[in-house]
Amino acid sequence: MGESALETELKFDLPAGARLPRFKGSGPIAEVSSARRMTQTAVYYDTPDLALLDAKHTLRRRTGGTDSGWHLKTPGGTGEGGVLLRREFHEPAGSARSPIPSTLRAAVAPIIDREVLLPVCVLRTVRVRRRLLDADGTLLALVEDDTVEAWRPTDLRGSAGEGGTVSWREVEVELADPAAPGTLEAVRSAFARAGLQPSPAPSKLARALDELGLRPGPSVAVPPQVSLEADPSGARLAVWRYAAAQLGVVQALTEPVLQDAPDAVHKMRVATRRLRATLRTIRPWLDRDATQRVRRQVRWLTRVLAGARDGEVVRERILSELDELPRRDVRAGVRRRLRRELDATHAAAHAEAVDALESARYARLLATVADFLLDLPWRRRSKRSLHDLLMRATQRVEARALLADAAETPVEREFELHEVRKKGKAARYAVEAATKWAPEEADPGEPEENENVEDSEANAGPEQAGESGQAGEANAGAAEPQPADDPASELAAWVDLQELLGDYQDAVVAREVLRRYAKAAQSDGQDTYTYGVLVGRETQRLLDSQARVDKALRRALGARESAGGGAA
Repeated sequence: MGESALETELKFDLPAGARLPRFKGSGPIAEVSSARRMTQTAVYYDTPDLALLDAKHTLRRRTGGTDSGWHLKTPGGTGEGGVLLRREFHEPAGSARSPIPSTLRAAVAPIIDREVLLPVCVLRTVRVRRRLLDADGTLLALVEDDTVEAWRPTDLRGSAGEGGTVSWREVEVELADPAAPGTLEAVRSAFARAGLQPSPAPSKLARALDELGLRPGPSVAVPPQVSLEADPSGARLAVWRYAAAQLGVVQALTEPVLQDAPDAVHKMRVATRRLRATLRTIRPWLDRDATQRVRRQVRWLTRVLAGARDGEVVRERILSELDELPRRDVRAGVRRRLRRELDATHAAAHAEAVDALESARYARLLATVADFLLDLPWRRRSKRSLHDLLMRATQRVEARALLADAAETPVEREFELHEVRKKGKAARYAVEAATKWAPEEADPGEPEENENVEDSEANAGPEQAGESGQAGEANAGAAEPQPADDPASELAAWVDLQELLGDYQDAVVAREVLRRYAKAAQSDGQDTYTYGVLVGRETQRLLDSQARVDKALRRALGARESAGGGAA
């Protein structure tokens, strides 16, 4: 972590227009410097439940003044005379779109795990600083007379949201040397003589949020448009919390992915797919163009991670297959050569992912998604309930399954089955979004989705029919009487098929990698017998999977027909 320091502070409330106490001559204070005026703006970050504030931590990015940068303040105990001690950690400010430094994110992980961190408050402080000196000119303390204005933001740049602003005046006294004799008593005596009382607020942020009506609790710091007050049905809040949770996973896993931690790429990639699926599901509630721009940016990250994830899956699969072969089928040197080639492929793919995550584009992506979530572009007159949107997502799965069942060629069938798997994943995530506010990550064994096929919007179907209105405040998601159809039950018929298709796709990828390695080995004059055995095993798995896929497809379609369903 970056530079840290232990602060010893006193806080006092000061009415507007009131004069500061007289410090000169009190105890060891022999001189008070001339005033230095500065303006500081700080954007504070926390979870939607204000978990950091509840744990007496504050995380901010401050600009202006003499200490611009990222600051994390944590409790440091209580000093002599009951003075509050706080440890402060610093990192460089970076640009306005820079992500939260990974060191600070890791420091608060024991409190928030992988919860999302978003701006919850902006403080603009006009600070007048004076230095208290002893007779030798040694600094005893800084007296900072702060006039503070606070508001809730709608984006990372801190533009004001709903709820207005609050303002107050306070004085902070930071002791240069808490152990210096007499300074603490001298400062307290000066304020007491002036009739000024210590501030009861533990921090500026705590006071600001309290005056804005926010205290730690479930979903208290969500955008007003998704609150239960705006939508008593809870539909908006449910999908917002789910989408925000996926951004939190991406934020939290950035450093683990850079360090190539086990399963980090997989979990981040699943989070990107969940986020895209959620935004697609609620797209009829939102401005279509704005939503699609965000989904395209997230898709870039999904694809960046695909190579590293595929490399992990293939390496594990092929090496496990090799371990299962009888010793007589493993030619000399093959194991070493395969491991070297698989490791090199994975390393190259991981390096590509690292380059992407360290790029300005990735930083802009995180900021763009956060801005989007803080100020969703609601449509004015969309009447579709969340239930309707979920049913449409499940119906898209069936529509592609019918096309797969009717395919006339193996190539066409394989394409349509891949589309079934993609649509099925999206529908599963959509149902999760409606039923979980802060879901856990995907199971480590969840099959991966191959990204080679373009996520074409041309196949989206008539999901936009009946929409009207412009971006803005919406009635989207309002509670409506619900039909008997249950999206979760509708989707259950496709889960087995999706899992089988995942196994099938893994076998396809592994076989192609083995064929490529075998060709290179043959060019080098190596014995390729073991490669042929491995290719044969994958081919047999494909044949076995194909039969199971056929049965699962017909079973799923038959279940829908017997239930009286049909493609929309």
